[in-house]
Amino acid sequence: MSSTLAPSGVKLKTHSYHNFQGVDSSRDKSSLDTGDEQHLVDCINASCDWRGTIIRDNGATLRKTTVGTIRHLAFYGSDLAVWAESQDSGTALIADNGADLIDIYDVDAVVTSTVFGGKTVFSSRGKPLEYFDGTIFKQSTSKNIQDPAYITTLQNRLVIAGGEGSSTKLKVSRVDDSEIFPEDEEPDAEQVTKAIFFDIGNVIGNQGSIKGLGTFENSRLVIFTEDKGVVYEISTDNTKIAIDDSIIINAGTISHNTIKEVADGVFFCARDGVYRLARSSANGITANIEPMSAKVTRLYRKLISQVSNPEDISAHYDQDEHQYHIFFPRSNSLCTRLTLTLAPNDVSESNKWNTGDFNNTQCAAALGGITLSGNNGQIWEYRYSEDAADEYPTAVVTTPILWHGTMTEIKQSHSMLIQATGEGEIQVEAFDDGGRILSTHNFQIQDDLVAGEFPDVPLNRQFNRKLEHRYRGIQLKITIKGKGLIQILGVAINIKK
Repeated sequence: MSSTLAPSGVKLKTHSYHNFQGVDSSRDKSSLDTGDEQHLVDCINASCDWRGTIIRDNGATLRKTTVGTIRHLAFYGSDLAVWAESQDSGTALIADNGADLIDIYDVDAVVTSTVFGGKTVFSSRGKPLEYFDGTIFKQSTSKNIQDPAYITTLQNRLVIAGGEGSSTKLKVSRVDDSEIFPEDEEPDAEQVTKAIFFDIGNVIGNQGSIKGLGTFENSRLVIFTEDKGVVYEISTDNTKIAIDDSIIINAGTISHNTIKEVADGVFFCARDGVYRLARSSANGITANIEPMSAKVTRLYRKLISQVSNPEDISAHYDQDEHQYHIFFPRSNSLCTRLTLTLAPNDVSESNKWNTGDFNNTQCAAALGGITLSGNNGQIWEYRYSEDAADEYPTAVVTTPILWHGTMTEIKQSHSMLIQATGEGEIQVEAFDDGGRILSTHNFQIQDDLVAGEFPDVPLNRQFNRKLEHRYRGIQLKITIKGKGLIQILGVAINIKK
């Protein structure tokens, strides 16, 4: 906050709002006015980066039109897309090259995948494993792995669990061979490479069942139930399978497809929020889970309640954008995305949330700088700032009620300032604390900068408008449109003293 003189000689007091921290649904809109490190009521199709800058989400280009709804997306190799598509009579597996398996799963099947031995492997509860080798789909030849619900890879082995009638049992393949499981092994197989079987029923109790699998630090298998997690370490010579007691996980998962390796940890969705499993920053030895979603707990639980089957919730991690995206599909083909944006170098440094509804994305996958998303009838490829796109999202950012220091006094505003850079249109609607609209202002942003490049302190990119109103508190709704990347660094309101 600072004081200045308007050209007319009127003395003004400036109230600035910047270093934006993303959505905070834990507090009412009337109690979020902090100025610096300002939280938001809504941040739709836009995110706040580690510097506190509001950035409109990337645009996308249509890659493929499909018959049904994309329920799961994966890659084969570096750029060949493979997906599960829910159609009228069942769910098909389809690849970019035209290969397909029609009605291989039920219409509402939950499908998951992993990469093993140069193939993309698909699983769904009650059905055999399916492999895509880059040309065609092939079904597993093992007669002993007909129905796994969850799959992952660990130390060149394929791990399966969650089959019908086997809710606490795990099978781990032979090294480098996803067709050889314990029942398929030769009696004289080498101990170091042989397949493994174990049952965690005595660990999780008779009431528990496996709900998801993940890997931690490439050497540990993370097994989730609905209420807890347990970590097993398998020795390289196969002589020891033991629980890692140094790792405590007192939360389970609602969906296997939300378990993602992020930086040096594992992210997953539980009933009450999003968690990260990681080593202690204090000693680097013990590991436990850290809650990541305290700011959006109410919003998170609301989104879960709108999904008929929580196992349909999926997530993916965009390494280039440092974002963990969660997708909450509803039965009417609509979907809300909840996104956590992390600092590039330290995940604990930043915890900024936003939402999105661009293209009603149901699921997504990222590999080698390519991000794909699927919805009801389409697959989209996302474009980063320097690339032209077919469609761009409309971003809506809503501030809390801004009191300018006091909730009781009537203020007389003079003008408003937006500090922004990029290209496009910014519309700002101003409301009083009772929700009545005061005025609407449009800003045309046109930079002569190279696409995708932004100055750190664009003092020459300040846009002013008259804002002459009386109010106790004011709330701003900022809408970003157009083609191009727009960044908002700060907003300020000048008040007459």
